[in-house]
Amino acid sequence: MKLVINTSHQRFGGGVQVAWSFMNECRKYPEHEYHVWVGPAIAALLDERDFPENFHFYRADFGVIRLRTIRRIQRELSRLEARIRPDVIVSTTGPTYFRSQAPQVIGYNLPLYIYPESPYLRDISLYRWVRYRIKKLLHLYFFRRDGAAFLAQTEDVNMRVRKALKTERVFTVSNTYSHVYEDWNKYPPKVRELDVHEPGMHAQAKGDSDPGSASHQPEFRFLTLTAYYLHKNLEILPEVVAELRARGFGHVRFVTTMKQEDFDYYLGSARKGLKDGGIGDAGIVGAGIVNIGPVKPEECPSLYAECDGLFLPTLAECFSAAYPEAMVMEKPIVTTDLGFARSICGDAAVYYEPKVAVSAADAIVRLLTEPGLQETLIENGKRRVKRFDSAADRARKILEVCEQVAYQPEEGK
Repeated sequence: MKLVINTSHQRFGGGVQVAWSFMNECRKYPEHEYHVWVGPAIAALLDERDFPENFHFYRADFGVIRLRTIRRIQRELSRLEARIRPDVIVSTTGPTYFRSQAPQVIGYNLPLYIYPESPYLRDISLYRWVRYRIKKLLHLYFFRRDGAAFLAQTEDVNMRVRKALKTERVFTVSNTYSHVYEDWNKYPPKVRELDVHEPGMHAQAKGDSDPGSASHQPEFRFLTLTAYYLHKNLEILPEVVAELRARGFGHVRFVTTMKQEDFDYYLGSARKGLKDGGIGDAGIVGAGIVNIGPVKPEECPSLYAECDGLFLPTLAECFSAAYPEAMVMEKPIVTTDLGFARSICGDAAVYYEPKVAVSAADAIVRLLTEPGLQETLIENGKRRVKRFDSAADRARKILEVCEQVAYQPEEGK
């Protein structure tokens, strides 16, 4: 099978890790010929010498994709497709904004369009609501126009995508942790470079007169591993830090991986709001959040290893690889009490009411003070992560879908 792996439109986000993992796993299937359209995110990770001779690479950078960019995408990728003449084109995330001759298999990863009940959508301004509706119409149009089949990461997402795109050609291939988590020891640490204390591994109060005092407990680090998106609700972090400090839990620190300009703009505004509102001193609150910037996939395991738990305040997901990553790295999880989170984490997480900092602080305090809770969550996570496909399983299933679509294309595609 002659296969194009299209990453040309991917610039950041969790989909990059999925594409990178898939590319690496494809090396185990030498019977296929791979042509990779390399976007800027994958280009930053790629060393072509690491791949065998049946891999061919073509660089592309379309910048921020706008309506006026789509004509250029169509023109340049059509030339490549005519040269390669592939049997099928696969992208682990879409839309791809490319109307191809070969059938396309496209991953669906836009949760807000299929989870209208998300708390994020309840509180947005009229301006954001109109933008959301326009983007939804456009994105779903390009999915329907360009895709011959689609990949979903859970059965619930599968059913919702079928309804949204009006197609039965949706295949469930669960997300999982990347292959890099299987040999992470060789990668250098990230957080140790900061001027901070060593993390307190599964720290709990044991008879201290002031169990919440930072002077009585070592630092406890929560990792919040995500780029900035509005629905991730990262603005809640300063409020949570302020609430924890008010209760005497000043030893809790959050480690984020946002672009520095996003961190300064969005969380800087949130810290200013706390100060102006009289909730707490912005400088003190800011000390509870450390941003180390974007992290390469191969560096993520060592980052988990230097933190004590995962905190994910997200309001909508098709899937988040951070959940199984935390499980395989044996970290307890605190996240929002929403259907997608419970369907992925089950009994391996402590949940809180979305967008409510007091509830988030309650969950964190419970994690830090309830005897045995952290160990229970970790053991539950170790069992639960075995339910997900491995990175190798995921790649094999995607290739099986590609073969099916290549040799049995949907009528009209």
